[in-house]
Amino acid sequence: MGGQNLEVTPHMKFFWQQQMKLLQTVKMARRYHPQIIRFALSLHGKSPAAYRELRDSGVLILPSEIILRDYKNYFKPKADYIILFSLNLDNIESLREKASSAAGIQRYVVLVMDEMKIQSNLVFDNKMKVKLATQVLSRSVAIALEESGNEEVLAYTAQDDERFVWMKNVFLQYLENWRQSTVTRDGVYSTDDRGKMFLSIQTYK
Repeated sequence: MGGQNLEVTPHMKFFWQQQMKLLQTVKMARRYHPQIIRFALSLHGKSPAAYRELRDSGVLILPSEIILRDYKNYFKPKADYIILFSLNLDNIESLREKASSAAGIQRYVVLVMDEMKIQSNLVFDNKMKVKLATQVLSRSVAIALEESGNEEVLAYTAQDDERFVWMKNVFLQYLENWRQSTVTRDGVYSTDDRGKMFLSIQTYK
């Protein structure tokens, strides 16, 4: 990193600065920056096995899986996770308290439902063009969207936002038409075969 000819992004420079800092810190006293935690969670989410191999190789200093588990399990799962819209009553009350101190645009949030399963042998429909549907998965993605200058990906701040109309009449209608097409498609297909032509019922609902 000491070379003057290297072109590095702010993210790269910050990442390597953090790596140098961690390298000079005793293992038991290491404290990971939130950006490093986000990066580690992203890697681990894609492939836990690859994450373990990368961490064990010593090429990068990354948080242990025990540390990551503490961040992933902010809410302790209960049996009513599925029944009560994936949130139990204690969690709802905790979120209510945090939201009470927020004002204005801070009160608009995005709920991301995890544990989404895609059926195997699912056929991709290249005719679908999602122009407006945007999920903000992390702060870094949110910042990038805000700075893009594209009005179609700005945060939802009003219930009468025209993008809600698009979502209902175009996006959700597309999913319904897709589902109906698998039911009425000509040919001899078993129920299981027709099910593989569409998203899992859990994802659809």
